[in-house]
Amino acid sequence: MTWTIFAGSDNEWDDLLKNLKSTSPFNLSSWARTRRHSRWNVLRVTCVDNGEVSCAAQVFWFKFARLFTISWVPGGIVGDLTCSTPTILKAISSHTKSPAQYLRVAFHSEVLSSSSSELSLLGWTKARNFIGASETFTICRTTRGLADSATLSSNWSRNLQRGLKRNLSTEIWHQPDAGEIHRLMCEMVEFKKDHGPQSVTPLSALTELLSAMKDQMVVIHTRDEDGKLIAVRGAYVVGANAWDAVAAANEQARKLYASYVCAWKLVETLDSLGVECFDLAGIDPTQNEGVYNFKKGLGGSRIEYLGEWEMAKPKMVRGLVGLAVSRLK
Repeated sequence: MTWTIFAGSDNEWDDLLKNLKSTSPFNLSSWARTRRHSRWNVLRVTCVDNGEVSCAAQVFWFKFARLFTISWVPGGIVGDLTCSTPTILKAISSHTKSPAQYLRVAFHSEVLSSSSSELSLLGWTKARNFIGASETFTICRTTRGLADSATLSSNWSRNLQRGLKRNLSTEIWHQPDAGEIHRLMCEMVEFKKDHGPQSVTPLSALTELLSAMKDQMVVIHTRDEDGKLIAVRGAYVVGANAWDAVAAANEQARKLYASYVCAWKLVETLDSLGVECFDLAGIDPTQNEGVYNFKKGLGGSRIEYLGEWEMAKPKMVRGLVGLAVSRLK
């Protein structure tokens, strides 16, 4: 197996991902466009086995102090774990020309008894500090559909019914307004400031995201009787899979149970689109208990992913760079 640089177009890349049955939005060419005004450059590599492309990865990279290349693969390596050989680092190095290389990959496959040891044998080390979450809840289609209210916790179901009795307007947002969503996010941060440090996605980054991912996103908005935006929820849709993408709600939404109405409308919409599984995009029961309980109440299955693994050349670079990388986005 040999990793090489992919030199095709965006359309050719996305077609390749479909053939490899990739389900992550972070591998798409549209996701790469969300980073075009950031420090990150984009590199695509493929692994060829017996003349056939068996694996692929979309790599985001930048040079640090002209000595290191720091690379990050948020969408994971598409394909079998056996493709995840050190030659991927060699392919990246041939492009970036840095004397030292650091690579981190988020593996989105579920943890199996043999998977961690397999990665270790291939030269990977489990990252100590994560950029993203390694656990999530997933809602998958039952015989009654994706929006199966029987799976909801009693408290979640009760709050949903309370919200539905309010005079709220909840609809698909076909042309979401980045400025309006950003203002709502700022209101949410102000509302939650007593719960610890909060951050808001910059307006420029949110605008870029909504523009680049417009063909892969479903956004739901909930407004009060005066037409004011009080809750928003959005998801990326890739084939039969969806990933939680955007969520915001203000204090008024909490009082009116609007977050429940908005989230459930999103699940119903994904159901109508034929989505088989909806990944709620990470949980942190320790640092964010409220969000954890909200997602848990939707009745999904708790999943542990393989998570983030790292590799470096020379090896001493891994320990020096790994902690700093965990703070990057």
